[in-house]
Amino acid sequence: MKVKKLLKIGVGALLYLAGGFRVPQRVPILTYHSIDTTGSEMSVFPGDFEQQMAYLKRKGYKVISLQDFYGRYLGLKTGGQRLVVITFDDGYKNNFEHAFPILRKFDFPASVFVVTSCVGGKPKWLNEVIADLEDFCRHNQAKKESVCSSKERHSFLKSLPQLKLKLEIEALKKIADFPMLDWVEIGEMSKGLISFYSHSSTHPHLIELTDSQVDQELRVSNEILEEKLGKRAEFFCYPYGSHSPRTESLVRAAGFAGACALDEDWDSACEDPFSLKRIPIRKSSFGLLEFKFKLSRAYLRYQELRRTLRFVQARFISVDVVAGQR
Repeated sequence: MKVKKLLKIGVGALLYLAGGFRVPQRVPILTYHSIDTTGSEMSVFPGDFEQQMAYLKRKGYKVISLQDFYGRYLGLKTGGQRLVVITFDDGYKNNFEHAFPILRKFDFPASVFVVTSCVGGKPKWLNEVIADLEDFCRHNQAKKESVCSSKERHSFLKSLPQLKLKLEIEALKKIADFPMLDWVEIGEMSKGLISFYSHSSTHPHLIELTDSQVDQELRVSNEILEEKLGKRAEFFCYPYGSHSPRTESLVRAAGFAGACALDEDWDSACEDPFSLKRIPIRKSSFGLLEFKFKLSRAYLRYQELRRTLRFVQARFISVDVVAGQR
C-alpha cells in the first residue's frame, strides 16, 4: 500500500509539473458529507473545512449555487473565471453546527441533499453499510489488502487495507450515532445561502430497486420537502452515487431538473444533467495541498490517466479470462 501511495504522489507531482495548478475551463462540484473529527473517509475536520473555504476566498473563486450552475454554466466553458459549486450529502446536524457558520462568514452558497425519513433522527442506512463492511472483513481477514470489484457495494471502502478498513468501521459507528439536521435548522439555513434538495426517502441502492420502488423514494422525499419548504426540490442526488440509465430516466420522469452522482471527476463542459460528476472532499494526509490539487488542471489529467489504466486493466483481465476458457 505504501508503494501505491508513493506512486500516486509521484504521478501527481509529474502532472503538476506538466499542467501546473492552473484552473481548467470547467466548474468543479465539491462534495462533502460529515464535518467532524472521527477521521472517517467520509468526514472532513471542521478546521480543514474552514481552511478550504478561506483558500477559495483568498484565490478569488466565485462560489455559485447548484441552480446557477445548471441555469448558466452546464455544458459551457467558464471563460477563465474561477467558479466552484459546494454540495453536502445526507444532511448531518454538524453541517449546521460547523459548516453553516463558515459558509455564512465567507458568503458562500451551498446545496444540501437530505434523506427525508432521517431528518431529526439518525443516519439509519449506515448500520447496513457497517454490517456489510464487517462481513467483508471477516471473509478477507487473512489478506493484507482487500480485493473487490468496482461494481461491488461500497467498493471504495472495501478497497482500503484491512487495518484501515477496520478503523473506518469504528469511525462509521460513531457517525451512525450522529444526529441529522431537523426541520428548524433546515428552515434557518434555507432562508439565505443554503438550498435543500432530495437524496431520497431512505437512502437505498436505487439500482437494486424496482421502478415502482424508485418512484416511491423520489415521490415521498419530494412531497415532504415541498410540504416543509414550500417548493418542490429541483435536483436529486443518487444515494451512494449508485445510478444507471434506468434510474436516470426515472429521476427525469419524476420532474427533477437534474441529478448528481458521485463519480470522482469534473467535466461540466460536456455534462449529462442527470449524472453530474462531483469531486468528493475527504480527510487528507496532505492537508490543503490535496484540495488545491483537486481544483487544478493536473487533477483532470490524473483522472484521465486513471480511466486509461482501468480500461487497459479491464482489457487484460478479459483476455486472461477468455484464454483460461480455451
